[in-house]
Amino acid sequence: MIAVEQLPTMVMTEPSNGFKNDKTKDGWLLVEDIGAVVGMPILGLDGFLLEGESSVKGDIMLTRGKEMGNLAGQFHAERLLGQQQNIPAEWQKFYLVFAGTAWRDLYGRLHVPYLDWYA
Repeated sequence: MIAVEQLPTMVMTEPSNGFKNDKTKDGWLLVEDIGAVVGMPILGLDGFLLEGESSVKGDIMLTRGKEMGNLAGQFHAERLLGQQQNIPAEWQKFYLVFAGTAWRDLYGRLHVPYLDWYA
């Protein structure tokens, strides 16, 4: 397993206005969001799951993300999608979780945005 500190970082492109995938149009409630991304931040990866975990539910993601601090949110995810060709190949082995944004669906379930790759 590669240590996250050995993985490359990525400089983001200029921001866009508003969510491209605004879930309020589907009746979802925006529970929490760190807000728009200003400037061109440098993103890096950090471990999220604990030893023995393969996944966690949205409420745990949100709590754990707050404990970690310095979160990325949906605006970061959408900007990454807009520059997919620049995402380091090493990152494609991981789910990229953006716990700085949380949505509640019509059934009351909590969701946080994430990106992953299919081979």
